[in-house]
Amino acid sequence: MYNKLDNLPKKKVIILFSLLSLFSVILYFYAIHVDGIGLSFDELYSIAMTDYSYGEIYNITAKDVHPPLFYWLLKMIASIFELRDTELVNYRYITAFFYLTTLFVCAFPVRRLFGTGIAFITAVIIVLLPVAFYTYAYVR
Repeated sequence: MYNKLDNLPKKKVIILFSLLSLFSVILYFYAIHVDGIGLSFDELYSIAMTDYSYGEIYNITAKDVHPPLFYWLLKMIASIFELRDTELVNYRYITAFFYLTTLFVCAFPVRRLFGTGIAFITAVIIVLLPVAFYTYAYVR
């Protein structure tokens, strides 16, 4: 099977990865809306961290077990897209975006290093990981 995928023309490889990406986008965004607006304490804590400055986030997370990078990214993206506290579910798209970017890692560097077959199998595993269905729609 790996040899068949490795011998595909570049155009078909792009179509294959595009279909997998489209499937995962539909799956992730559908599940975000199915999950509803019931946010957990951790998600609300992460969203509340966006109200602080970058320096304050650093000082607060110095006493916490979580590193400040996600909170900084969350604050930056929330300010760029002007996410409001009334649109709490929209914060979940940020985490889904990070999961979708892992597919591009499979599509390019993994494909170059290990071939198309391994890259496609890795991307399918990432899309269908049971833990992904819990964590991609979780702001943390």
